[in-house]
Amino acid sequence: MPLPKLKYPTFFDKIPSTKESVEYRPFLVKEQKVLLIASESGDQKSIKEAMKKTLQACIISKINIDELATFDIEYLFLRIRSKSISEKLEIVFSHVGAVNKKGEPCEHKTKVSVDLDPVTVQFDSEHSSIINVSDSVTLKMRYPNIDSSDTLGIDNDAGNVFDLVGKCISVISVGEETFNSDDYTTEEMREFLEQFTTPEFKKVERFFETMPKLKHKISYKCGACLQEDEYTLEGLSDFF
Repeated sequence: MPLPKLKYPTFFDKIPSTKESVEYRPFLVKEQKVLLIASESGDQKSIKEAMKKTLQACIISKINIDELATFDIEYLFLRIRSKSISEKLEIVFSHVGAVNKKGEPCEHKTKVSVDLDPVTVQFDSEHSSIINVSDSVTLKMRYPNIDSSDTLGIDNDAGNVFDLVGKCISVISVGEETFNSDDYTTEEMREFLEQFTTPEFKKVERFFETMPKLKHKISYKCGACLQEDEYTLEGLSDFF
């Protein structure tokens, strides 16, 4: 006689970028094992692949993981993690650079318990997905997904920057003409972006600088010198 299939609870939340409702389940031991192996490897590509596979397995609603923004991925993974393991996350802070009451350097490590429930994606009021580059050029942007985000912040190589920007432009309007992402090649996009003036390109950079982020500020007191500090958790790497 085959062993019975175990039942598990399901939960609902909303995708931050679209506000679309999504149903998911906790991850199972087999999925947690894959995440643990990826985490121990320290390889960012392996961690991202493990995250994608976990989300694909745990999200019951029909959504395309590859089309989600990076902050959508981070938020949904954190929600699933809180329902799977614990709604608390233990983080150890090393108090390097502080001094104790005797004036000696304080290197005490303080364990802080972070409640994951209040952690949300923070939206910048100045952020916009429509960029008026000039009087005649307007760009409609889309957010980088988990794969294209590999080029975010890695270096200042112009090729990487232009490739990332190109992947995130969905519509180009030049005067009365409109161009969709299927209307040009990667090389043509690079040549187009190279024509921007520095102030014009800074408007594009501003889109990435003000993108929604998974952020949460916490306050804690050092267990040795009792100094009070604040720390802002940002991005999945701080929560993984």
